[in-house]
Amino acid sequence: MPHPHLHTRRSGFTLIELLVVIAIIAVLIGLLLPAVQKVREAAARSTCQNNLKQLGLAYHSYDSANGGFAPYAIQPDPANFAGTISLAFTTRGWGIPLLSYLEQGPLAAQYSLQTYFYSTASGSLNQQVTNTHLKVMQCPSNPSQNRLYTARSSSAPLVGLPSTWTASAADYTPVLNVGTAFQTTAGIAATSTTQYRGILQINVNTPVLTLTDGTSNTILLAEVAGRPQVWRAGQLATTSLGGSKTTNDLGTAAEPWTDVTGGGWADAATGQFTLAGSDGTGTVSGGSCAVNCSNALGFYSFHSGGANSVFADGSVRFIRAGATPLALVAAVSRAGGETATLD
Repeated sequence: MPHPHLHTRRSGFTLIELLVVIAIIAVLIGLLLPAVQKVREAAARSTCQNNLKQLGLAYHSYDSANGGFAPYAIQPDPANFAGTISLAFTTRGWGIPLLSYLEQGPLAAQYSLQTYFYSTASGSLNQQVTNTHLKVMQCPSNPSQNRLYTARSSSAPLVGLPSTWTASAADYTPVLNVGTAFQTTAGIAATSTTQYRGILQINVNTPVLTLTDGTSNTILLAEVAGRPQVWRAGQLATTSLGGSKTTNDLGTAAEPWTDVTGGGWADAATGQFTLAGSDGTGTVSGGSCAVNCSNALGFYSFHSGGANSVFADGSVRFIRAGATPLALVAAVSRAGGETATLD
């Protein structure tokens, strides 16, 4: 029987022992965190690739039903309409024809092909549709999701069309052509941008048989993430490409976004993306860097080491940041006859 004046001593951590335990836990967390981040990025990259796979399948489904890949835009030339509204009201971007093939039937049903993509006219839901954020259009590695930007026409708008609009931005885009300066960088005797143009055309479908460079060698959609904000070598730029804005925002009704990198999946101007290349800082056009240096001048992603693309055969490939200019020209060109290929 214990003595009534004796107390059992309670065990516990000393201050030094507690500090050691905390230090060990901190080290373990420090070791674990990079691994967790790598797992998250691997999952995000996989989702990004799956998005492009779904978009590629949608193009092929459209091709099966319509005899060619859908246009990058429906955008009649104003010069052909002598100042009248006419068919200009059908103006729309590359994503609209794909809605029905992306399990977006309700959105497709709400969209009117008889008016322009940002119409708010009575009975028209087009602006509501084109402002809708679609997961399949966004890479989860992008730190800025669900971007809705305000833009305006860079030239006099067609008669009857508003001069400003809003649009939901995508991280993927058709590639219209290759810039002449980048052709020179690639060692090609530069001719014109039409000499090395991409698969998708304006106003007409592109038959697969016209892709003489081969469907497995030609990019259908490329990852050009982050638009309309301008990103350069992993950093958000403080001014637009032309320096016309002092902050890199998404535009407002009072001050619409004026840069060339809109990126809306329904915006008719988005498909006019030119692979121009840049210097390593992403600020000077025409240089040898065309992957992850500038989303205004080349392919761009928030993945380390490269960017994703879906090719005309439906395959999704990761294009390395070190890909040669000549190989990139060949990958964009649908009928240039180049022999260079990506690794």
